[in-house]
Amino acid sequence: RVHGGTFSNCLTTMIKVVNGLKRCDKKVIAGVLCACLVIFAMFAIIGSHYDYEIDPLVGPDNWSNGINKETGLGVYRVWTSSDFLGGDLAFAEAKNVESCLYACDENKECLYVSFIDGLCYMKDSPTVFQAFSKRPNLYTAKRIRVKPLVGEEWHGATVLETTKTSFRIFEGFEFHGESSKELTQSSLEACARLCEEDSNCVFASFDGRLCSLKKDSAKVKKVAVTGSKAIMKVRMKEVPDPLVKHHWAKGGEKHTKSGVYQTWAGCQFHGHDIVAVKANNLEACLEECDKELFCRHVTLVGKECMLKGWSPDYFEILTGRSDVWAAKQLSTKKAAQQYRVPHTGMPPKPEDVPDLHGDLLVGEFYDEADDYETKFSRYRVWKGFEFQGGDLHTNTLTLDTYTLDSCLEACDHKPDCAFVQVVMGKECWLKTHPYQLSRAVDARLDTFGAMKLGRVGKTGLDVNTVQRFARGQAPPPSRFSSPVSLNFQMPENKTELMSGLGSASLFLVVVVGVFAAAVAYWKKLQAAFYVNELN
Repeated sequence: RVHGGTFSNCLTTMIKVVNGLKRCDKKVIAGVLCACLVIFAMFAIIGSHYDYEIDPLVGPDNWSNGINKETGLGVYRVWTSSDFLGGDLAFAEAKNVESCLYACDENKECLYVSFIDGLCYMKDSPTVFQAFSKRPNLYTAKRIRVKPLVGEEWHGATVLETTKTSFRIFEGFEFHGESSKELTQSSLEACARLCEEDSNCVFASFDGRLCSLKKDSAKVKKVAVTGSKAIMKVRMKEVPDPLVKHHWAKGGEKHTKSGVYQTWAGCQFHGHDIVAVKANNLEACLEECDKELFCRHVTLVGKECMLKGWSPDYFEILTGRSDVWAAKQLSTKKAAQQYRVPHTGMPPKPEDVPDLHGDLLVGEFYDEADDYETKFSRYRVWKGFEFQGGDLHTNTLTLDTYTLDSCLEACDHKPDCAFVQVVMGKECWLKTHPYQLSRAVDARLDTFGAMKLGRVGKTGLDVNTVQRFARGQAPPPSRFSSPVSLNFQMPENKTELMSGLGSASLFLVVVVGVFAAAVAYWKKLQAAFYVNELN
């Protein structure tokens, strides 16, 4: 299925292999056949879940860069820094890309969208897909799947709005399946409000008297029943987290000594990783988050605890995965207060000042800098110096004012930021690993270079403070005894998985073929040797 072949083609190929190995040992033939069957089974199993095709307009390389987002109607593939050209049907105002996708749901002919700066362009047959290197405010998407329970009746369905939720009403249908509640209600609106209040309710049926609530289950079916009405929860108007959406209500609260978290089993946040640590359970993982000042989200997979910052890329539901947890901090951490002290303007104590005289990057000019504090972090600042390289962005940040304080504050809110370069009144650059510190050209005094040392109120260096040691000089011991791999999940895009399996399978076939040929040749040599000995 992956490569456009059929079962008969596969069998034909296997027969040719057998005919080509007739002179080989029977065990060799059996081994080759087993290898082929295993490969075919892998492709059949994986291929059965590959329920959408790559758009040739996008291409395999760009396709793998997208992520899937679910709406009421179906599933869209979404890309950032990209655009579909041509094929415009209409445009509408939208607050974000999710609202743009819901607008496409309402247009019967819409299959593609482009979204930029509050404008949503709906399309049916674009002609060009264009990818850009740095256009984070430009999004594009394609609908890749329609939900089976929705079908062609979506655009003919009536919209029912309650206080917090938007429903779709399908006249003459009922949702059949396991019911979480069945209560007598006076009207369809009352039934919808009942579903709204139940966090597990996604579907409901109303026959004029009985309101039956259904959970979001694969066993739910839509059946035609005269006189009944089926309603489907499409969208919550006010959600605590736009990534989690209506799944928010399916989580539970957990309290640590220092904060409150909303947690979800079988889910994970992707992106904006700060660091990975080891934790035996969810409680230990949340305690690790308490210790990290910038941690706001958590993903726990087995014993790997990923601490994440303010804005993960997306939220994924992994049905049946009891070893995976996601969490989001709800309340301000009490533990964070121990790292924050009032900004007094007084010089730091000697024990608070790290010794970086031996650092290859800043050691030569270390004594020419001053210590500086923001609300959260401590910095070493050089006036009239420039850090070269290691930029986290291609253009200067957009700030209201370009001052040392505003630029350092921007660095505070980005965990990857370790260095800062400021040109007063003009530019602010955040950096991760610059390669050189040098005096500014023409001895300019309106430029400042800064290096993040650690958190306010903590002594010494933070774990993520960048240091460069001379050759032969051992770095300080790591915070963790062993590195933790972040490669904990299956590729989100099926094409990556298929490509890897295809390469592995081809390699396996080649190895088996070479081995079979070598065995056959060796047996032939053995036979010739014995014949010569007998002669």
